[in-house]
Amino acid sequence: MASSSKYLLSRGLHASVRLNFQHWAIKRMIGGLIHPKIPINGLTSIADLGTGTAIWPIEVAEELKATGLEASVKGFDISSAQYPAPNLLPPNIHLDIQDAFDTFEPKYHSYFDLVQVRGFVSFTRSAAAEKLLHNVFQILKPGGYLQWIDVDPHKSHIVSSDFAQASPVLERVLQRSRRPIEGDDPVFTFLPELPNLALSQGLQCLHNDSIPTSDLDQLYLNQSLGMAFEDSVISGAKLNGGSAAVDEAEMMVNKLLSEIEAGARMHMEMFCFIAQKVES
Repeated sequence: MASSSKYLLSRGLHASVRLNFQHWAIKRMIGGLIHPKIPINGLTSIADLGTGTAIWPIEVAEELKATGLEASVKGFDISSAQYPAPNLLPPNIHLDIQDAFDTFEPKYHSYFDLVQVRGFVSFTRSAAAEKLLHNVFQILKPGGYLQWIDVDPHKSHIVSSDFAQASPVLERVLQRSRRPIEGDDPVFTFLPELPNLALSQGLQCLHNDSIPTSDLDQLYLNQSLGMAFEDSVISGAKLNGGSAAVDEAEMMVNKLLSEIEAGARMHMEMFCFIAQKVES
């Protein structure tokens, strides 16, 4: 996560469960933790930016160990609030506090074979994407890989069943997802230009495509979306308003859940972008 944009969700138990569930749903969609375009042989140092609960580093380390590979996996986030207790972590997993949009310490330059970015689109303004990619380039070894998995808000749309003719709250959530949390840029203009933007920072695109999803995948994504919406709306109401604001927020959340239960959903278009650092 990053200070160049504001993280509006809470970091309590409910939020950690949501992130772990979201991780499971994404892993189910892509069929694993590391995209097949990235060869796992030779992965000795791996980084996860915006690591949250650190579930991805933990599972990657376990999965590689099961295949006979030992890798050092490092997770970075702007807050350690959702990190597991250090005594629960295997010795090859290290978690640190780091803003992905700030320059990394020199000791991490040209250090990692693989860097994962996930869930950044919702708060990354177009102007910040270039800095993020520059930082990824800086910490990757020559020939190292970037894996970026995320949602494309502009390709997402509302799907209604025969029993759900109108979905006003889902529509509101969709429109909200198309705006960065702060700043004047109302659209994620960097997404269509991501391959060119990455190349300008020394990262050659190897794969850039939508992730096929089933109806069940979309159900799980919408359940995660509902939890995130509940978190942000109610947390915001508690911070900025009184009991009346909280009551209104809870009513909106209930309406969203009713729309989803009636068969409406937001079809979230997921993408996977794989790039490799150009060797100098």
